[in-house]
Amino acid sequence: MRDRRHHAEQLIEFLRALNRSRDIDSLAQVVLQHAVSVVPGAQRGSFLLLNRHTGCYEFRAAVGWDKDALRSLSIPGERTLQRAVYGDRPAIIREPYQQRRTHFPDELGAVLESLARLRVFLTLPIRYEGEVVAYLNLDNTEDPDAFCEKDFRILEPVKDEIAAAVAAASERERMVELEAVFHMLFERLADAVYVAEFEGMILEVNAAACEQSGYSREELLGMNIMRDLAYQESAASYEQAIELMHSGKTARFQEVKRRKDGTLYTTDCAVAVLEYKGRPVTLSVNRDMTERQEAKKLLERRNSELKALLDAASALTATLELDELLMRIYEQATALIQCDSFFVALYDSRQKQLRLELVMEHGVSLGKHVVTADSSRSLTARIAASGQPVLIADTAADGVPAGVRQIGERTRSWLGVPLVEKDKTIGVLSLQSLSPRAFSEDDVLLVSAFGSLAAAAITNAALHTGLASLQAKLVAVERATRDMKLAVNREELYTRLLDATQHIFGYDRCAILEAESGWLRVAMLRPFEPAAVRELPLDGPGLTVAAWNAGQPVYAGDVSADVRYVAGVAGTKSELAVPFWVSDLVGGVLDIQSRAENGIPSEDRNLLEIFASHTAVALAVLERVDAVRSLSDKLQGLHDAVAHMQRCTTVEELCEAVVRTASDVLGMSECNVGLVQGDRLVPVANSAGAGHLGSPRRLGEGVAGKTWETGRTLWGPLKEF
Repeated sequence: MRDRRHHAEQLIEFLRALNRSRDIDSLAQVVLQHAVSVVPGAQRGSFLLLNRHTGCYEFRAAVGWDKDALRSLSIPGERTLQRAVYGDRPAIIREPYQQRRTHFPDELGAVLESLARLRVFLTLPIRYEGEVVAYLNLDNTEDPDAFCEKDFRILEPVKDEIAAAVAAASERERMVELEAVFHMLFERLADAVYVAEFEGMILEVNAAACEQSGYSREELLGMNIMRDLAYQESAASYEQAIELMHSGKTARFQEVKRRKDGTLYTTDCAVAVLEYKGRPVTLSVNRDMTERQEAKKLLERRNSELKALLDAASALTATLELDELLMRIYEQATALIQCDSFFVALYDSRQKQLRLELVMEHGVSLGKHVVTADSSRSLTARIAASGQPVLIADTAADGVPAGVRQIGERTRSWLGVPLVEKDKTIGVLSLQSLSPRAFSEDDVLLVSAFGSLAAAAITNAALHTGLASLQAKLVAVERATRDMKLAVNREELYTRLLDATQHIFGYDRCAILEAESGWLRVAMLRPFEPAAVRELPLDGPGLTVAAWNAGQPVYAGDVSADVRYVAGVAGTKSELAVPFWVSDLVGGVLDIQSRAENGIPSEDRNLLEIFASHTAVALAVLERVDAVRSLSDKLQGLHDAVAHMQRCTTVEELCEAVVRTASDVLGMSECNVGLVQGDRLVPVANSAGAGHLGSPRRLGEGVAGKTWETGRTLWGPLKEF
């Protein structure tokens, strides 16, 4: 009787302790301690609980074991010894280490073996709604027969209460976890969250709602989300949203709200029904769409700008005529960004200046202009020199960093970008406005991108123009060289050469110099200047002398930096000297001078070399023509002389005709005719007259005597005789 009463008291105390347990660990410990106390053979015990997330059983309580060591372990459900061997039935497992190798996870067996060597353990599966949610294990380390079937009957009366209590505690634990997760999400969610009554009164908010709206939590609580925060009713009416929520769905809509400072912002709202403190309320998640909308607008703008740039690229590549291209650049630039004034300046490397090839104001051309390339005196030149864009928000308030030459109306906003092609600045593109702050940093990027397209198109047009100009020059040079070959004398040839140099290339300072007796003398000069140097010694200074001595062209892009230069025509900045040959000898030099530094480009230098070579050819032709004409004249003179000799009646008359022919026709300075008289060669006629006949010669004496002796014609320098 006393045992029954004690057992009943134990049971009642156990049930009380079971009801007082608020968490799963304390509950498991109560269950385990009760079981160890009521089962006689139990020395130790453990309580395994199913973790529904992982599908593994975890040690949540222990008696007689190192609890911390056990809690680090988890057993997959399919690998528990109870399930693998006994099919999750109540069981007494003797000598469990005989089965460890086959059924226990290695890490579990190793830990248990290190703690104690079990002889037997009793396991009671705890089921709830047909699922094993836990295992109650009782252990004995000494007697393998410590447990029997009677022990299960001892635990049977509390088995269902244990299962229900474990299920309830597990559910409470899950709810606590969910609550913690919800609280964390509520507080840390980047989106604003409002808990409100269906009429709109705000009951709770998170930190993001305060940050988004600009109100503090205390200010928001009690406000009406529909009247106090909403700026205008959403596309979906509140009645429609409430109807959706009552049907169990989430209402989604966009709404414009007003911050505390009065600024407006757009939110994406998701609203659902939630039970809060025992009553249904609305849970509203609000995502600020302002940045997204701005990003969308920016993306749309970038896409629009990209399309405009693609259209501009197509338009700019449709022509290679520079004037037409510049007008297209103006049209495309002003289509991208509105402005009042516009210009394109191109750098002229020959003249060292910036040429404003197109200046437009209110759609009207203001003509072409020239500005200095000095970056300290010109804002345009500064951009060209630095290769960096310049934006002046307000010229009146901010001033300008370099001088500005005013063309047209005075502007307030100024934007200029360099025109760069293959790392070389070829010019400047600029937009101006009569209003201040008309342009932004985004406009700088856009105009810079457009400037790259414009620079490439201008370079192509310039290349095309250069090729067309070169082709025209080649045709003109070919025509001029044909005309040069028709010249009848040297003066006419030089005249045609210098005329062509001026008309084809535009160089008005040119000359031809000829080498003669150690000097290089001017044969023809354009224009005529009395003070110009007329001759230079061939062993002295001068670019023309250097070209003559080297036998190849000499070019000085800056004559002031060339020590060989001899000042001639005033104002010369660059000079080209090209030698030409006649009969394999240098005959002269073609000299070209320019008023600009590097004023004679390489293509012109090449063509002028061709001119010089054709001059040499033409001179050689003239020499051959002169030689043929001279020979023809001599032959005709000899023919006439022979006819005259045939009419002579005396020896003396015939000899006089011979010496006259040698002098007049052949151009001999002296001629003697001697006749053999006995053993003497006696002079009978002389081109200088009868008083210069000279003495008779013996056979072999003198040139005449040797000719008489050998019977052969002798010729050559007198010193050889």
